[in-house]
Amino acid sequence: MERRIEARMSVFSKVTLRIGEDRTDVLLLDISRTGVRLLMPQGQVLMRGQSVALKMGVLPALIGHVVRCEGRVAGIALTNRLHPSLVESIRQFCRTGDFGDYARAS
Repeated sequence: MERRIEARMSVFSKVTLRIGEDRTDVLLLDISRTGVRLLMPQGQVLMRGQSVALKMGVLPALIGHVVRCEGRVAGIALTNRLHPSLVESIRQFCRTGDFGDYARAS
């Protein structure tokens, strides 16, 4: 059963994930006004409840916490709901579409 209130937009772009002082590049899989899904690098996992920040180019950092972990895919609930114009800016910054083989090979 899908509980999603906000529409999810498939994108795939490398973004920087920060947890405390640690930074790592991850793949942004999709985004909505209230959350994102990330593909973590091989051997790295997130824990439910962890606070994180995501940075995409010159856009403001997105702050949230981990709500779901399934293998290398993590779901992040954003602390603040994104304004539609910021979602549009992110859409323009990132590639859109099916991540398909690209994500499976990462």
